Amino acid sequence: MKRTAVILSAFVFLFFAGMQTGEKPLPPVAIEVAVAPSSQDELQLLGRATPNTFTCHATVWKPEIENGRRYGYVGAELFVAPGRRETVTKKAEGFDFRFTVAISKERDRAATEVALMRGETILHLQKSDIVLKPAQRAIVPLR
Repeated sequence: MKRTAVILSAFVFLFFAGMQTGEKPLPPVAIEVAVAPSSQDELQLLGRATPNTFTCHATVWKPEIENGRRYGYVGAELFVAPGRRETVTKKAEGFDFRFTVAISKERDRAATEVALMRGETILHLQKSDIVLKPAQRAIVPLR
């Protein structure tokens, strides 16, 4: 009888140990990051409320294109001044999204980090070191 209970207990343990936790795995993703001087933003007809900053975008996309369109899971935009570090967090479909950007004081480098997490567990981490060129003022001739 004791032996049967031990075997049955071991079987139950292995059965439950082999079960999945029920959490959805991270879906396949494509991550896109862009950093540019805010002076190059679209529609610069009015004065910018955040001068001498950089506009930073991160978007998490579904990698497949369906019906000619891309599906974005989540995205964020930050305005970061030279010598500063900014972070934004958002909820997405089944995971948390954290986007961090640091711009060097010299305005020549940007360090970005995109983390996809569940709670404190990081499921995917993408770090980029971007070399920044000085902003060029575009002169558009009027006709």
